[in-house]
Amino acid sequence: MRIKFVNILLLLMLETVFYLYSDTYFAFFLLLFTGLLLFVSFVYLFLVKGKMRITVDTAKAAYKREAMPIKLQIDNRSFLPVVKAVCHIHMYNRLTGEAENERIAFSILPKYQRQVKLHFTSHYSGYIQMEVEAITFYDMFGLFSYTENIHASTSFYILPNAYHMNVKVSDEVSKINENLDRWINMVGLGQEYFNLKTYVPGDNVKQIHWKLSSKLNDIILKENSATVSESYLVLFETTYQNDMKRPKPKVIDAMLEVHLSISKALIERGKMVSVGWQSRRGEPLHVVQASSFAELQQLYPRLLEIEWLKSDETVLEAFAKQGREDFSCIIYITTDERAERDGLLSTDMNLYVVTALDEAKIENIVEGDMAFVPKRINGNIYELSG
Repeated sequence: MRIKFVNILLLLMLETVFYLYSDTYFAFFLLLFTGLLLFVSFVYLFLVKGKMRITVDTAKAAYKREAMPIKLQIDNRSFLPVVKAVCHIHMYNRLTGEAENERIAFSILPKYQRQVKLHFTSHYSGYIQMEVEAITFYDMFGLFSYTENIHASTSFYILPNAYHMNVKVSDEVSKINENLDRWINMVGLGQEYFNLKTYVPGDNVKQIHWKLSSKLNDIILKENSATVSESYLVLFETTYQNDMKRPKPKVIDAMLEVHLSISKALIERGKMVSVGWQSRRGEPLHVVQASSFAELQQLYPRLLEIEWLKSDETVLEAFAKQGREDFSCIIYITTDERAERDGLLSTDMNLYVVTALDEAKIENIVEGDMAFVPKRINGNIYELSG
């Protein structure tokens, strides 16, 4: 624009010099005509001001690396054409914190509606908030511009993938339950003795189930508060320390997909699965049971709208404060910084920590650790180690 402005000034100076030295009507009308064009071009911007309407239409969701069609419906209500205009579009992924700005140029005839088709592709899942913030109008020569705020917005989801994953986790309660289920099915007792636990010193010996203990070769107590069937809680860490940076988008995306893949694998094996997360500051920890993959998919919007928070308290610590002990196993998806902080809690819970590691730290994995490195190799997102 500056170059054009300089060129026009030079043109006006040359025409002025030409008129002064030639003193002809031709030079006078040439200078007058150029000045009128510039004046009309300047006034033109104010004539199209406030005459533009834009609406945004998108599909509700698309998977990662799929093109999301976006339609900008532009309505020019002015009697003048728009020679050149630029839409300023802001895209924000609430889950990963990514922000992106786009500029879309267009022109439109007077009293006309036009549809501009765009395609948005994201490498990471999340909840995308899209807003056409403003339109910049340019005059016929590109010398002057005027920006008008629009604030036409929409939102959509970029869906994660749930991969096939082999999950092998067990604990003492689960082993007892498996033996008990096998024995009950064999002798045909039905479901009458499902509230049982192993004996520990200090328990009331009057509650010992002697017949069942002899069959299982272990001392079993009847207790109403204990659970027999395996129940899993898959926790998704959604906070980061105040003195640390938010995890990278590829790490957040990978953590979510590992969280969903593990949950899906357990559901397909017929386990009782609940998923837990914390979505916004001030909200309590969310723990929701998903008895099928369809129910897990229904939770996608809530998971994708999570806003990562700066907090000194991890999701696992928030869960521990609730004092809930109705899960036989907890699988905790976290970052390496948070895993170090929560190391002390693992001694008090039947806890499996699955850590997201940066490639530079992959050498820190020791035998027995469970970790994954967000990676793209021939379309495979994860390199699982452990």
